[in-house]
Amino acid sequence: MKHEEHPPIVGIEASAGSVQALQTFFDRMPDDTGAAFVVIVHLSPGNTSDLGNILARCTRMPVKQVAGQARLESNHVYVIAPNRRVKIADGMIGTLEFDEPQAHRTPVDFFLRSLAEQDGSAFAVILTAAGSDAAIGVRAIKEAGGIVLVQDPDEAEYASMPYNAIAAEAADFVLPIREIPDRLSALIASRAAAASAPGRSGDEGYRSTGEEPETSEEELPNNELKLKLESPSRAHSDLQNLMAATDVAMLFLNQSLQIKRFTPRLMEIFNVTPNDEGRPITDFTHQLDCPNFVDDARTVLKGLAPVEHEIESRNGRWYLVRMRPYRTIDHKIDGVVATFVDVTDRRRAEEIARESKQRLDQEMRLVELSRSPIFVWDFDDGIQQWNRGSEELYGYSRDEALGKQKEKLLKTVVPGSSFEALRQTLLEKGYWSGELRHTTKDGQVLTVESHIELQPLGDRRLVLEGTRDVTELKRWEHRRQLLLSELSHRVKNTLAVVQSLARQTLRTAHSSEDFVELLNGRLTALANAHKLLVESEWRGAELGMLAFSQLEAYIGGDRQRLRIEGESVMLPPDIATPFGLVLHELATNAAKYGALAVANGQVALSWKLGSEGRRLSVTWREIGGPPVKPPEEQGFGGVLIEKSLPGATVRRDFRLDGIVCTIDIELPDAA
Repeated sequence: MKHEEHPPIVGIEASAGSVQALQTFFDRMPDDTGAAFVVIVHLSPGNTSDLGNILARCTRMPVKQVAGQARLESNHVYVIAPNRRVKIADGMIGTLEFDEPQAHRTPVDFFLRSLAEQDGSAFAVILTAAGSDAAIGVRAIKEAGGIVLVQDPDEAEYASMPYNAIAAEAADFVLPIREIPDRLSALIASRAAAASAPGRSGDEGYRSTGEEPETSEEELPNNELKLKLESPSRAHSDLQNLMAATDVAMLFLNQSLQIKRFTPRLMEIFNVTPNDEGRPITDFTHQLDCPNFVDDARTVLKGLAPVEHEIESRNGRWYLVRMRPYRTIDHKIDGVVATFVDVTDRRRAEEIARESKQRLDQEMRLVELSRSPIFVWDFDDGIQQWNRGSEELYGYSRDEALGKQKEKLLKTVVPGSSFEALRQTLLEKGYWSGELRHTTKDGQVLTVESHIELQPLGDRRLVLEGTRDVTELKRWEHRRQLLLSELSHRVKNTLAVVQSLARQTLRTAHSSEDFVELLNGRLTALANAHKLLVESEWRGAELGMLAFSQLEAYIGGDRQRLRIEGESVMLPPDIATPFGLVLHELATNAAKYGALAVANGQVALSWKLGSEGRRLSVTWREIGGPPVKPPEEQGFGGVLIEKSLPGATVRRDFRLDGIVCTIDIELPDAA
């Protein structure tokens, strides 16, 4: 294939979020214009780009991603690789590494300036994009003789760059995206035709007419004279219409600083009327807080260098005032031209952005100082800030977290919903609060209480998120609920036992005093057992402590009267409570009729576990007491001793030297 030395070059500037705009552009752009298209987009340094493959599906022109150097060819599309800047020279396109940090990079300005230096007939297309990159570059294209087409800001997703190109007075056409390809094609064709016109012979038209040479020779001078007369008139009309239609205040002064002409908007700033042309500008007052206006005009005339200021008016408006030497078509200095661009809205927007940035910087400082987990993330660019508290809670260092998508790094789970629904709520309401589940670097799943707030900054959507680890709190809450449930169950069971004790005691009591004494003793035994269970959080009661708590009141402080022997055995709650009642009944009987009823009587309580540790054998032996015999009638106390322990075998042996009671019971596996 034969390479063309200098095909027409079209530079297209867009942001990373403008894929749809680029697709629309290339869908409608003819593939035979003869131009080379260079696409510059803003991409994060670490990102990969699939833009080349996407655009290849929208056009029949070859699409190439440039990472090194390549010759520009007609009807080709060139996409620049991420984290590279591009330069045009001698029909070649080459990429370079950036010299400056990311925050100060202006890849589009760099490219457009190099394009303007190499090709004065280039085209620049500014699509939806944020920021001010390209504002200088489009002016360079314009001043070099190129043409700038700008997407209508009203339809652009990000309108900052289109607005900046228009404000720079560099836009030749401001069009909807769907109309730009047709207009660009026509402009490329028009320039190609103009470039080839001087090489044509001037005789073809005459040979094709059927007229006589004499007639042509007569009419040609007449037509030329007519054109000479019409041209100044038409130019003057065009200038008058342009001056009347422009929305920018403009003032033309001659070398004596007399008014030559001005646009209608100037009358809002200077106290002039259309009849004041020809008068010195020093005769008029103005609204600008600029006492050196006339001196600046003289400086421009003397030094032939432009002067530019942003000046406030007395009514609070701000204007970008530019003064330049006024050159005639033959490059003679004929005065000064001053433009007054109203930048009030821009300054207000900048002030708002500056204040927002200051607030954000303050918040970022607080974030860094806080030991609570606080981090800032961006919908598109991931985590932007990661403070010490976040490092401590989640285990990821700042370098490990920055740039990562928050929901992927922490494996965010929104209980009962989704992360997409959370993002939508943020966009609609600006905030979100609730519980999330996050996973730490070491795999631990945490329940966190999260407070999230959207912090728009220009075209960016920053999110401030603070979290509090409530994992342990949730565990305690779950435990509390279990304890409350267990307590409810225990209270119901205890009340049932108390009711049963009261009924049975009432049946066997001989008097109300006897009833009170018996019931009080049994309730005390029940309370002692419950006290031990509460202290162990209802895990069980140790048998030795249970025995001592039930028998201590009957020995009068003389521990010689009570011998307790046996290894440590933990009785589960369902056995500990009735076992306490059994020991109480045995002690009560011993105090009334047995060994504890006499001064020298003793009680020996011993136990042992079977070989597998589940079978418990307990022996109650009374020594030195009066002779005992079986009761003639079984009372409620005897029933309690023999029947209250489920699954137990209880035997009472009434001997002359004292009662012996053996209890054999199977313990559960957990004992």
